[in-house]
Amino acid sequence: MVRTGDLVSAPMGDELAMMDMASGSYFVLDKVAAAIWEAIETPTAVRALCDQLRERYEVPETRCEADVIPFLEKLALKNLVRVTARDR
Repeated sequence: MVRTGDLVSAPMGDELAMMDMASGSYFVLDKVAAAIWEAIETPTAVRALCDQLRERYEVPETRCEADVIPFLEKLALKNLVRVTARDR
């Protein structure tokens, strides 16, 4: 996964506020979602992303994947991320 689009972001405490300049859509990410967003600044495989999150938040692998994959799918539906060759 890697980020796409023309987004402006700013931290708001533990959250991250983002605005998609192309669509005018506004998003607020919680602490974990913001960590995911930060991690996918450069192309990152989903497995590597989950490895990073599991180490940081001490979450079981199955739980991490069950939470992260739907979140990434939502981002992809909004054209905020794209699948890279590294993800395949």
